[in-house]
Amino acid sequence: MNFLLIIGAFITLFQAMAKGYIGIEKGTLLLIFMIFLTAARVSVIVKLIATCLAIYFFAKEYGLMIPANLKAFTPSFFQLCLIMLGCYIMFRGPFVRR
Repeated sequence: MNFLLIIGAFITLFQAMAKGYIGIEKGTLLLIFMIFLTAARVSVIVKLIATCLAIYFFAKEYGLMIPANLKAFTPSFFQLCLIMLGCYIMFRGPFVRR
């Protein structure tokens, strides 16, 4: 699972570097930092960082960094997050070991 997390972070950072959102140096440092946190068993923080980076790059790619567009996007995004959290809780329930 951690290997897939590192691959996902690599793909996100590589795409951001290819499009010029971040420099190669910063992207490399972020990737090394994420690998370090994964190796140190702090994968929750790595997942949070990878998710935030992906959302930021998505918003930057589709022009949602303009305040008017961001204002229109935010309620839908929070609804989607709430739906995903609900699905996670529902699907996780039967698989919890007691």
